[in-house]
Amino acid sequence: MFEYPKNLDYIFEKLLEQNIHPIIIGGFVRDFFLKINSKDIDIELYGVTSLHTLETILSQFGSLNCVGKSFGVYKLATAALDLDFSLPRLDSKVAIGHKGFEVTIKENLDFKTATSRRDFTVNAIGYDVASKQILDPFSGLEDIKKKKLRAVDLEKFAEDPLRVLRAVQFSARFNFTLEGTLVELCKTMIQNALLKELPRERLFEELKKVMTKAQKPSDALLLLQNLGAIQTFPQFSQLMQNFDFISQSKLTHKQLNKTINALIDIMFGDKTQVRILRKISQDLQRVTPLLQGKDLITLGLKPSKQFGEILETAYQEQIKGKFTTKKDALLFIKTEYI
Repeated sequence: MFEYPKNLDYIFEKLLEQNIHPIIIGGFVRDFFLKINSKDIDIELYGVTSLHTLETILSQFGSLNCVGKSFGVYKLATAALDLDFSLPRLDSKVAIGHKGFEVTIKENLDFKTATSRRDFTVNAIGYDVASKQILDPFSGLEDIKKKKLRAVDLEKFAEDPLRVLRAVQFSARFNFTLEGTLVELCKTMIQNALLKELPRERLFEELKKVMTKAQKPSDALLLLQNLGAIQTFPQFSQLMQNFDFISQSKLTHKQLNKTINALIDIMFGDKTQVRILRKISQDLQRVTPLLQGKDLITLGLKPSKQFGEILETAYQEQIKGKFTTKKDALLFIKTEYI
């Protein structure tokens, strides 16, 4: 049974009274079936005949942002949730790059046609609030079971180069394997230099998700290399080690930005940037240890050969950001060793 925050029902009831048909879709539905907690909820609204009526309803429940109104997108911030409401639409490619689309809103579009513009089948699963049914026109649930990433429409996928980075990001975050035709399409898009059409900030945002959400970000690097986005070079294995270490550490905002920007440069051929990632890794490893042998003795542990191992384990946990004060470090030792 699909579940969502029940306070949404107050909004849904008001919408249904006006014959506006809400369908929860995208990442929230995907993450539910992956057993991952998610706070981002996208809701597609069918049958909207008056934007004024829609805005009047939504504004009753929180702060309504109409910045994306021309694209049929409304952002609603309630006391507990951040919600994105969108209208069904068709996208037509009219120019290069991630934003080169003409958007046509069609309130009575059927769900399958509206959803065909989405990137992956796992992101094209919906939940019909009124009928309480899962809508899965492209077999996304089966792909979740198989841990497979498959494009909804290969032709439409090829129109947006950002989707290559999204494929890499989702693969690394969820340990999904790219389906064969999708692999070949991504390789072709990279060979045709389509990633160079993307603004740097869009590349940054996708790689930031890899850094902050993937358990092992080096999987993303390896996939980028296999797809041809990063050419083979002698320091590649060192790059992967540094990347994983950095991502598992508690980074400052500056370190995170520097890491991601260096990786973008490496993707576009500047291999000298590997030195930046190595230096960040080295700097993190040179953090002053919070604990010394005398601290273990104070806790009642007797000096032994195990002291070194205990202190090294505590140091690695400190680097990862598990604790930042000596008090918390001592608590860690008590919990693990006493």
